[in-house]
Amino acid sequence: MSPSSTSAASPFVPSDTILQRYAAVFTHFGLHGGAGIRPGETVRLLLPEFALPLYLPLQAAILKAGGNLVLDFKPNGSDRQLLEWGNDQQICFFLTEALRVSRDGRRSGDDPTGVLGADYLGLFSG
Repeated sequence: MSPSSTSAASPFVPSDTILQRYAAVFTHFGLHGGAGIRPGETVRLLLPEFALPLYLPLQAAILKAGGNLVLDFKPNGSDRQLLEWGNDQQICFFLTEALRVSRDGRRSGDDPTGVLGADYLGLFSG
């Protein structure tokens, strides 16, 4: 067998048009209960590696709408590595940072869009 026939198949990547449409829906309807992003707002985007093709269309849509973008990129295996190699302090630090207080006083878990909405720290208590 040739090396190419034994390698894993390439993952499906939607066309640029489809990715741009997804980005437009997220930007214009996916925030604030369908009202979309407001100029000057900042969007924190948690992007796993498999969603990387969506990044540039999302960035373009957010910038065109007047928003700002903070990227939190998660390469494949990064969460597993944290859980396997991290001690309790490191794991709690990571989770605490994910829920830190934003400038307007809300924790990420209190996000009115419900995107995060999970109490991750509760997973490690008692």
